[in-house]
Amino acid sequence: MGLDDSVWLTMLIVLVCAASFLSFKLVTHVDCSAFEIATSGLRQQTNNVFYVGESITFSVPATSKDKLSWNFGDGTREQAGKPVVQHSFLKEGDFTVSCTQNDKCLQAVAISIISRPARQKDTAQFAAIPIIGADTVVAGAAAHFSTLIKASYNYQWNLSGSPDVKTASGVDFNFYKEGLQMITLTIDGNKRYTKTVVVLPKKSAGSNTPGEAEALPARSIKIPPAVNSVYPTSGGPGTSVTIMGSFFNGTKSVSFGGIEAKSFQIVSPTEITAIVSEGSQTGPVMVTTENGPSPASSPQFTYIASNAAAGGSMPNQADNAARKSLTDANLKTLLTKVANGDPNVTAQKVAQFFCGGEGTLVKANSEKKAISLSELCKRLQSAKDVTVESAKIIHDPNNPNCETNILVTYSQPRKILGIKVGKKRN
Repeated sequence: MGLDDSVWLTMLIVLVCAASFLSFKLVTHVDCSAFEIATSGLRQQTNNVFYVGESITFSVPATSKDKLSWNFGDGTREQAGKPVVQHSFLKEGDFTVSCTQNDKCLQAVAISIISRPARQKDTAQFAAIPIIGADTVVAGAAAHFSTLIKASYNYQWNLSGSPDVKTASGVDFNFYKEGLQMITLTIDGNKRYTKTVVVLPKKSAGSNTPGEAEALPARSIKIPPAVNSVYPTSGGPGTSVTIMGSFFNGTKSVSFGGIEAKSFQIVSPTEITAIVSEGSQTGPVMVTTENGPSPASSPQFTYIASNAAAGGSMPNQADNAARKSLTDANLKTLLTKVANGDPNVTAQKVAQFFCGGEGTLVKANSEKKAISLSELCKRLQSAKDVTVESAKIIHDPNNPNCETNILVTYSQPRKILGIKVGKKRN
């Protein structure tokens, strides 16, 4: 055909290379048919949500001949060789778990890891006295006080009658005035605790040890009870409230907002459990002994009447005996009312449906760090044109009737030159 021999040779070489490449592709071809990664756990949550430290099982449909490689997206070493693997995540956040099959096919699944809800008795307010220190001191002496509650921002300690403010987790106070003095601890500006200290008089003369003051017998002063904290801080008739304080021996009555409790039990000189009676009032929790009542500045309890359901359409859930689970749809409705500025639906009213109250952990949108329910309500109230797209309740695995965590998605319209063009998630 008039072609040079070198051209024919080049064409032959190209043909051989193409045939070899095609043969290699046919031999090494892998069918990357779609497969799905399944997830499960001992405490399976909805929508691939699990707890920190929970053992999660991941599996794919594969045969023993398939070569598999797992990546969990949390910086740990990849696992290889098994169609079913288990893994635990040690921190909160959103992770992408992927599986590569035969070095060719890759599939992934997104999961969320949230903190485990604290059991009711594990909370600092419930399990321990907020202010640790002496109940009685001698006039002229100093005493040390501290707290086990961790502050996010700061501590503020005050002694009644003194302008000084101390800002450490442990402080010393000097007591010069005889009688009852109150120590106030404010944490992060919104958590307030009190402790009443009895300052005993000292002997001005006749002391057995020169230079050392001795207190008069404690029986010369009638020491009234002191209420340091209550848990929970809100509820309806039948709610069991734990009261922590001091000098509870010989308690005659317990009241909520001036209305006596239905019943009470003295657990120890520092702890009482009381049942809220029908018709109680919002106000201080008072304990009265033969030495008188506790101070009027005792911690407050918010009474929720049995027919005071949020939004007027839901049953009261503060009553532990008749507690029912709040549905996702109802929660979305409540949060929508909060976003719309409904004066009848506040953060406090929403919080009554959750064991964690206003401190219930909320995972909003794609944020890695959880916020409190009260903070979520503040955001919804302060933003404009917010749309609550979804709300999902995570139940406590140790108490199925107790809702402790929330997943919420909300958005605002995008604006360009003041014109709404779409939605954006905060």
